[in-house]
Amino acid sequence: MKTMKKMLIICCVFTLCLNSIYVFAEDMEYDFYMKKLQEQEDALSAYQQLSTLFVYTEYGITYPEDYCGTWIENNKLFIALTSDSSISSYREVISPYDEYVIFTTFPYSLGQLESIMMVVVNYLRNYYPEIDISAYYCDERNNKIIIETLTDPEECADLFLTNEVEEDLSLEEIDINNILSFSKGDINHLEAALYGGREILSISSAATLGVCGTVSIGGTNYQGFVTAGHIGVSTSGDSSKIYINNESNQVGTVVAKQYSNNQAGDFCLVKKVTTNYTVTNRVYGPSNATFPITNVQTNAPIGALVMKYGKVNGYAYGYVTATQVSVQDQNNYMISGLTRVKLSYGDSSQGDSGGPFYTSNSTGYTFVGVLSGSTHISGEHYVNFTPYSYFSSYFTPYQTTP
Repeated sequence: MKTMKKMLIICCVFTLCLNSIYVFAEDMEYDFYMKKLQEQEDALSAYQQLSTLFVYTEYGITYPEDYCGTWIENNKLFIALTSDSSISSYREVISPYDEYVIFTTFPYSLGQLESIMMVVVNYLRNYYPEIDISAYYCDERNNKIIIETLTDPEECADLFLTNEVEEDLSLEEIDINNILSFSKGDINHLEAALYGGREILSISSAATLGVCGTVSIGGTNYQGFVTAGHIGVSTSGDSSKIYINNESNQVGTVVAKQYSNNQAGDFCLVKKVTTNYTVTNRVYGPSNATFPITNVQTNAPIGALVMKYGKVNGYAYGYVTATQVSVQDQNNYMISGLTRVKLSYGDSSQGDSGGPFYTSNSTGYTFVGVLSGSTHISGEHYVNFTPYSYFSSYFTPYQTTP
């Protein structure tokens, strides 16, 4: 009997030690990434200055003719241009963050690459339907076009690149073989669960509230919030109602939505219709703590470390790997304009849709977008979010508690 008691005590002590080690390791990792977030702040500020040169519309982004792309590396913002002669004018724009910026040059502007990309994508859809495209985007770090497919990428490359397609595409002066790459892809798994019980509910789905803010529709401002657009909502009837906990507890009504085939972005804006809930400028983070949103940014550049929160999987973070990504989801919709993040910590699944993406700043946290869905590619987990730029004309996140 004494032996059994000793064994039981040893097991309990061992379990407590393991739990303590796990918590310590988790805290160490959290501290490491929080330091990383602080270190990239100046590069993000430079990117925000740079983005004032971009023209944002509901259909996409128009870039300067000499601009090739941007990414963060070693806490520096790299800006690629088609010519060194443009650097001085860009330095004026990104001042006073010049010391955090490195300039380089590429042969093709981002606008050129995007135009070539759409010519290629439309050509593939018309003449090579067996190449099942799941996503496409411009690789800004390498001045290339990436097309992800559900079929074998090597077979796609053999089928497409071995044929003399430059003439068919009217791209005789461009070596398409050097700027186009096929890779294995996955559909964008929309993360709105078809069951209730999460933080916010529509008549048919569960999702996650993004952030609270001012919704501006038809010249009138409302208190409200943003979430994903694919959660089975409309702007009229019962499907416009958003609930907390159950369908007897309506919190808002959808007043604007963007989620349709061959459109940019996946979001909806909700007007608060009850006094039972108080809007704030806070978002959830690690250990269910709340963080204040004190700034907004149109998007996060490639290489930026961003955080996300979903009601099902909680806190996660990762690095931006691509912007302006077009992805196919399980509804066979092709949604463009998304930003892709490779998760370093945490998870994402059904019920997390609409959750906030944010990074840190000197006074709190900067909101950059809301979750659309996720993909698994070559054993890695990626999430796709709608950048704030796509709904900034209609929605302003609170940066202090109203």
